Amino acid sequence: PDDADPNTSSVRNLMIIGPTSSGSAVDLMLQLGILPATARVVHVDAFERDSEDSARVEVVADIKKAMAHGETVVLLNSLSIQGSFYDVFNRHFRVLAPRKDADGRTVPSFFANVAIGTLSKPCRVHPSFRAIVVFPEAAMPIVPLPLRSRFAKFRLSCEHLLQAVPSNLSGLSAELRASVDDMVLRVHD
Repeated sequence: PDDADPNTSSVRNLMIIGPTSSGSAVDLMLQLGILPATARVVHVDAFERDSEDSARVEVVADIKKAMAHGETVVLLNSLSIQGSFYDVFNRHFRVLAPRKDADGRTVPSFFANVAIGTLSKPCRVHPSFRAIVVFPEAAMPIVPLPLRSRFAKFRLSCEHLLQAVPSNLSGLSAELRASVDDMVLRVHD
């Protein structure tokens, strides 16, 4: 609900630790319905331009919009902007400027500080906003421990994704699994 307090919500943001850095697992999770179809997927550091300040500002602004509207955001390769959302990921929300809802009830507006460089300002956070950060298994040694502790963590493997295939595709899943097993055997023989 619009007035649920995100400071005390039992729902945490998620960290998915996947097998690759390409984002293909995210595409597959979207296709299988594991992630909401409406999730906004944001790639960071994918190209040289993304390391520029202007590119980071654009990415942070995009995420701020999603926060205000209660969307789900999936962040790929986002280590360089994680510090901008310190208060959001640590669930440090303040109530500022209560507003009237459609029924005329007064409901709180939640805000958290979002930083861009040395500038930090309060930004609206809808109680339905969720962040899912995705890191490849190989990158976990460089992900700071304090950042890891802010999220509920899930390891994702190709096997998990194959198990999530809908039952009407189970024949295809079995065929795909057999093909993958055959390919692995051929490579290692």
